Amino acid sequence: ARRTALEHALPDERDELLRELVRDAVVSVLRLDPADAPSRRARLMELGMDSLMAVQLRNVLGAALALERSLPATLMFDHPTIDALAAFLVTRLRGPAPSASAASPTAVPLPSVPSPREVAVATMSDDEVERLLLERLGGVR
Repeated sequence: ARRTALEHALPDERDELLRELVRDAVVSVLRLDPADAPSRRARLMELGMDSLMAVQLRNVLGAALALERSLPATLMFDHPTIDALAAFLVTRLRGPAPSASAASPTAVPLPSVPSPREVAVATMSDDEVERLLLERLGGVR
């Protein structure tokens, strides 16, 4: 239902709907009071999200948007705020920009191959993912 609403929304409306969806998912995963929803620019780790919650958030967003491919395991590392996640989802839902060769009848879509980084993170234990997250956030501060 949300995916259909997003597909039929104007670009500005779609962006706002995605921000609301991500914020609702974050509130749900963190079990926060919806009346006291976090800022869209607050870092998810600072709100208390850990690596297990990040996996849950990824699954909630993927299911809510009925995505054909699962979201990357590095989702929260690469997009650490509600606004950043929503912006990523906008591009994910839109898909790649069409090129001249894609319009030709001989163009064959290539299968999606996960990046080596996605494969590496997907095979890590929860402790290893959390350690990676803490290292990346430590370098940002």
